[in-house]
Amino acid sequence: MAVTATINAIVKVANINPYAKISVTAISVIVNYIVNKNVKWTYVIENVSFRWTQIPNVTLQQRAVERTIRKFYTDSNYATVIGSATTTVYAKEYKD
Repeated sequence: MAVTATINAIVKVANINPYAKISVTAISVIVNYIVNKNVKWTYVIENVSFRWTQIPNVTLQQRAVERTIRKFYTDSNYATVIGSATTTVYAKEYKD
């Protein structure tokens, strides 16, 4: 709980994107679990997807959105899920 409180306090005063704050909060829950359960190793699976689209004033197709979903596990068999965190990054000038 102290780990989560510390991370959330730092995020609250940091000048970061609101979407990043949500991701950090989700990750802090995972970190809290790892610390409280004294987990020695963690395993992660990442699924990355992209949305390709034309951005205004650009003639080529570009990667406009990148979404990464990370699931964290306590075992190498990927059977026990600790939690997950999703990050989404938008290209500059992209409107969804």
